[in-house]
Amino acid sequence: MGWAAVVLAARRADALEETAKECERFGGQALAVPTDVADVQAVEELARRAVERFGRIDVWANRAAVTVFGPFSEVPLENFRRVLEVNVMGYVHGAQAALPYLRDQGRGVVVNVSSLVGVVSQPYVRSPRREVVVGAMGRNLVKQSKLAPGLTERMMAVQVDRAHLSRKERAPATSGDLYEPAPGSGSVEGGWHGRRKTAVRRTATAAAMIGLIVGARRVLR
Repeated sequence: MGWAAVVLAARRADALEETAKECERFGGQALAVPTDVADVQAVEELARRAVERFGRIDVWANRAAVTVFGPFSEVPLENFRRVLEVNVMGYVHGAQAALPYLRDQGRGVVVNVSSLVGVVSQPYVRSPRREVVVGAMGRNLVKQSKLAPGLTERMMAVQVDRAHLSRKERAPATSGDLYEPAPGSGSVEGGWHGRRKTAVRRTATAAAMIGLIVGARRVLR
């Protein structure tokens, strides 16, 4: 079994070189590429150099993150934007840079690393309030996601695939309402596709939750 070959990316070139030397001392191969993940061209260059040096990408890990602390009304807007550019768009840039190589290879993994605070909130307010989920369906889904997150993700994937995507007919490429409001007078519907389908979904969700509880009890016995 050979040692790993790694490509190291961060903003500080000196820290990268030091880490690369440490990897090599343990018998691995390392390439240091100073990169700001908020810069899409820099991330694309990172992927290109990785393939140029090692021939392929087996695992691409997105884990860069920054944070900002301060009174909300006093933090400059550019600081908020910087957090989003690194913590959100940095992951988008990384995935878009790596995926073409992974597709050509026919294999590979993209790992998105999240902080614990992405799951456990940190309410820096004097009197925090719990979130309010509107509708029985929404409340059931929240409960189900806590009991069985994997199953809930698969269920939502099926729902999105059926309701929003088509394998037969390609939709025209448009910017939608990203930059301009949608045409027409607009409308608001009560429920989720009518009372009948909402009732069916509630029943199915309740049955799934009961099945999860019964299964969990069997496992714990």
